Amino acid sequence: MKQEILITEYDPKWPLIFQREKEKILVAIGEYIKAIEHIGSTSVVGLAANRHFHLHIAEENSSFWKEHILFRDFLRRDPSLAHHYEELKKQLAVTSHGDIQLYCSGKSEFIKKVIQHNCLCGEQMV
Repeated sequence: MKQEILITEYDPKWPLIFQREKEKILVAIGEYIKAIEHIGSTSVVGLAANRHFHLHIAEENSSFWKEHILFRDFLRRDPSLAHHYEELKKQLAVTSHGDIQLYCSGKSEFIKKVIQHNCLCGEQMV
């Protein structure tokens, strides 16, 4: 699927946008939800991102949940890693020529390597 992939500089409004969306979800179906977490690049202060928010629903202890929280936390703690990831995303946005699957595949390889490396170094899955 081809679509324009735009990576924009960090916007300090992103946490506020997430908070508003979280509140709407909690009002609508909060009794069925254990947790709502802000994940992805928009959840990392200072990190450029595709400015679109995506809603993912996952079981709290699923591998999807654990890996996304873990990677977010790595990026938040390590500005050098976050910068490297941002540069990769910008490069992929150009070289994938709008092929979102190719773009996501390139990011996924990086994310898997980061998680594997950090877990081998003693970091625990959430």
